Amino acid sequence: MMKQFLNDIFGEAPSAQRRLTIFTTPDKRAGHFASIEEAEQYARLRSNTQNVYFGLSLVSGTPRGRGTFDDTAAIGALWADIDIAGSVHTRSDLPVSIEQACELLNALPIPPSYVIDSGHGLHAYWLLKEPWIFETAEERARAVRLTRGWHGTVCAAAATRGWFLENLGDLTRVLRLPDTINHNGAPTSVRLLERWPERRYSPDDFEPYLALTDDSPATVDVDELRLDPAAEPPALKLAEALVECPQFKQSWLRERPDLADQSPSGYDLSLATIAALRGWSDQEIADLVITARRQHGHNPAKALRPDYIQRTLARARVAAQATTTEVNLSALIEPVDPAPEVSHSPPDPGPLPDHLLRIPGFISEVMDHTLDTAPYPNPVMAFCGAVALQAHLAGRKVRDGGDNRTNLYLLGLAHSAAGKDWPRKINTRILHQVGLDDGLGERFASGEGVQDALFLQPAMLFQTDEIDGLLQSINKAKDARHESVMSTLLTIYSAANSVFPMRRKAGKESPGAIDQPCLVIFGTAIPTHYYQALSERMLTNGFFARMIILESGPRPAGQEPRISELPERVLDTAHWWSEFKPGRGNLEKWHPVPVVIEHTHQAQQLLVEVRLEADQHYAAAEAAADEVGTTVWGRVSEQIRKLALIYAVSENHAEPLIHEAAVTWARQFVMHQTRRMLFMAQGHVADNPFHAECLKFLKKLADAPDQMLPHSKLLKRMKVDLQAFQKIVETLLQQGDIEPVAVATTGRTGTWYRLINIVNTGGEGR
Repeated sequence: MMKQFLNDIFGEAPSAQRRLTIFTTPDKRAGHFASIEEAEQYARLRSNTQNVYFGLSLVSGTPRGRGTFDDTAAIGALWADIDIAGSVHTRSDLPVSIEQACELLNALPIPPSYVIDSGHGLHAYWLLKEPWIFETAEERARAVRLTRGWHGTVCAAAATRGWFLENLGDLTRVLRLPDTINHNGAPTSVRLLERWPERRYSPDDFEPYLALTDDSPATVDVDELRLDPAAEPPALKLAEALVECPQFKQSWLRERPDLADQSPSGYDLSLATIAALRGWSDQEIADLVITARRQHGHNPAKALRPDYIQRTLARARVAAQATTTEVNLSALIEPVDPAPEVSHSPPDPGPLPDHLLRIPGFISEVMDHTLDTAPYPNPVMAFCGAVALQAHLAGRKVRDGGDNRTNLYLLGLAHSAAGKDWPRKINTRILHQVGLDDGLGERFASGEGVQDALFLQPAMLFQTDEIDGLLQSINKAKDARHESVMSTLLTIYSAANSVFPMRRKAGKESPGAIDQPCLVIFGTAIPTHYYQALSERMLTNGFFARMIILESGPRPAGQEPRISELPERVLDTAHWWSEFKPGRGNLEKWHPVPVVIEHTHQAQQLLVEVRLEADQHYAAAEAAADEVGTTVWGRVSEQIRKLALIYAVSENHAEPLIHEAAVTWARQFVMHQTRRMLFMAQGHVADNPFHAECLKFLKKLADAPDQMLPHSKLLKRMKVDLQAFQKIVETLLQQGDIEPVAVATTGRTGTWYRLINIVNTGGEGR
């Protein structure tokens, strides 16, 4: 069957110039074969102990590993990969059976030639009339447009049924070979379900049905360039250009009125030319153009076309060379004194997308049980609770290659009676049943109390409601008791991979130290109360930057309560963690040696890009003298690494691995939440009591229809005297945040105030 399958796809195309790839895991070995017979023999030899995959594209030359886009030489079919929900694929938005997956295939406009049961899903293939052999990079680019477009069609059809499928149409994709063994979970055969070899198609047959979107292109390697949809320009060079060159900044923002060509291509050429003058490499300029188009939503796919990028680079180099002989370049390549700029508030990225509230494995299983049994199922609160539980269970037991640990400070914001307490109750039940309830805490009485608790139990989960009350106490405290809580929380967070020396009292011996303390906080609060409790000092001393803050929307619909036992899989995993004690002999409790969870090569590369991206934002904040921005962006890379580690141990606690999907999710999550936190803080945190009243005024306008209210109504709602009210209005008018409007009602004209600068007002809800 295996040989027939490969023959049906590739025919006589495999040769010394176009070889067939066989890839195996977990050893991650790749072999490249000039004949189908050799490939089959190798695959059968490896199948008993390894997962065996074949490359959907033949490769040329001597590629490393599975090869890159530039190595691909031919395809013989189009394909689709459909996961089925179960023990391996734990998402809830997947087909639950082979029958459902087959129904999806039957609904497609073109029927497949092969259907393979991969063990935990289906692989479908549409045979081409003859193998498509690539002669140029442009031909490869057209091929990936076809493969991703068709796989996108399958994904879109799945979405109409409420299912999520990832588009896996890139040319370097590998899929399982029939007649091999799937070793993920219980070993199972990869077997043929349907074979219709007479169903063969030309590429044009698929063209009318392609689901092409801006995210359809894959990474393209052409000549010495890599065109990556997720590319980022060099952080330091970008920051320097934005600060030193006004023309570059205007082009980057798409706000350059002197540019004759105002099209996206015109701005691409402007950026590329200035970057060339500043000594950027071709790869750096390509990354710059890709990022700019993606950032502004100007047909990002165009920047991934090899012909367009090569043409833009050539024109930029010619323009740069001509410019050096005709124009004074000091404003483009040397630092200048920047003109005063208007301060812009951070934009609102909006509520966290729902798909980012899911981590496969244990976290999703705990979430599902919480949502299934809660009187008011709140996804944000369920997510916070499940992540906090996993972080606590893995505390002092795992770390990544950079010695990052799983300690987190999580805060869920929701209104009263909106489901904040149920995740805490679920966590308490789970920890109690596996004998770990001695690691639970509730409130912070003092900094010394936190230290004493961690001295007795170095890994603790504090589940604290109304955490805004603690912050208010710290702000208003006249003694050191509450201030010591803040100091302790800040220091313990950073001591997770070292030792925390406990406070020595006067005249007494040293109380000792806490080895590798793992403090996880799952706090909840009402949104406006929390932000109003923050102070300018908290924003810049690192406390705000250490928090991961998620907002819930309106109160969810209720459901009938019911008694339900904790899922067996959840308890089994929690029990596994309770028994897992890395370390050396009798010291394993007091001085554990956490297991290092490795990164894949792709994940490590992505983490480097993430760090550069965060450094870029840090540099921009530093250049703008933005203390809050530098504090928050300075923690982003660390937060991403922590969450990628938690993702890995949730997905597979027995054999965790930090792979590209873990880092991608963590990056999207942290970047979104960082921007949201900065936006919300800007709108709520006051420098002084008068500023707080101004923010309150703006918030009332923001919540009003058309962002307008009459003078009389605002005076009543502000609950201040007339003199204070007039001072607020005068200040906001002079700042340009509001404007007066004359409105005629019932025969008389009254003064209303309309919000102009709506960016500063914050907001709530999902």
